[in-house]
Amino acid sequence: MLSKEKVDFIGPRAKGLTSGFSFVMDSISGDRTILTYKGVNDALHIDEVPELDTKWIYSSSMMHESFETIVKIAQMTEAKFAFNPSSYQAVQGYEKLKPLIDNLEVLIMNKEEACEFLGLNSGALKTVAELMDMMRHLPPKYLVITNGKDGSYVWDREKMYHAKPSNNVLVETTGAGDSLASGFVAGLAQGKDTLHSLRLGMINCESVISKTGAKEALMYRDEAMQAVMNDVREINISEI
Repeated sequence: MLSKEKVDFIGPRAKGLTSGFSFVMDSISGDRTILTYKGVNDALHIDEVPELDTKWIYSSSMMHESFETIVKIAQMTEAKFAFNPSSYQAVQGYEKLKPLIDNLEVLIMNKEEACEFLGLNSGALKTVAELMDMMRHLPPKYLVITNGKDGSYVWDREKMYHAKPSNNVLVETTGAGDSLASGFVAGLAQGKDTLHSLRLGMINCESVISKTGAKEALMYRDEAMQAVMNDVREINISEI
């Protein structure tokens, strides 16, 4: 599939380590649990990364040697960097993640990860807006926090926005946060403003959650941009 979409593979092809893989377990209610084994994904060395000719880099959670590698890339590159840690990385907090976070343009988390990042119990009675307020001191220009059916929140150092999906599109939520974040960063990478980028992310997210699976309804750029222009989905975005 990566070859079909013309995605270049930049990592090592053989290290004597097992490839990473995930198990996705659905429940009757439509919730899901994802178990992930990182394998060789944790073993990317800086010497194995070619010179990157790009204006933007988006990284999901990377651990161990791979984390050290993306820190070096973020410190060396002039490209803008977006990062989405997992819960087992977010729980390490700012001090552990500081070398990367201090070089980010966009930091993306879900509400549970934000609570863990701040050292709060995930059941703490904090709204996403309150969590955003607690994270305003961080260097990234954009903070993004997703919160399931409640939608997503974005702060761009000037305003905070809340985008909520339509009630009639949800089939299954796997990939919702990733599709929102990738669409949002794609908008920024095209030079769009916060509102346009957030709308692009929400359109991509609504498409994904309208199908079962994380990638069945991911939108191509031209398709998503046309949907934004035509406003084919009633995306509810408000300023907080």
